[in-house]
Amino acid sequence: MKRWLVLSTLALCACGVSIEDFQATARTAKTCDPAHDRCVNAGAAACLCATPVNATQVAAINDSATKVNCGGAVADCPAIVNPHCGPDGLCTGDVSP
Repeated sequence: MKRWLVLSTLALCACGVSIEDFQATARTAKTCDPAHDRCVNAGAAACLCATPVNATQVAAINDSATKVNCGGAVADCPAIVNPHCGPDGLCTGDVSP
C-alpha cells in the first residue's frame, strides 16, 4: 500500500509544469506582428502574474498556467494595461501605477 501511495504521488508531481517551463512558454507566446496580431493578458495563477501574449496563444497559456505547481506561493501582481504588439515584435503592456 505504501509503495502505491509513493508511486501515485510521484506520478502526480510529474504531471505539473514548473514555473520556469511556464515562463519559457509565455516568452514564446509573446511573438507578434504589429500589423496583424492582437495582444491580451493571459496566464494568471496563484503564483503567476498575467502577462501580455499573442491572442492566438491565450488558450495554451491559460491551460499551462493551471498546471503550474505553485507550492503555496502567491504572486503580488501589478496591473498590466494596454497590452499591445511592440515595434520589436513582442507583446508588451504598461504597468498601471
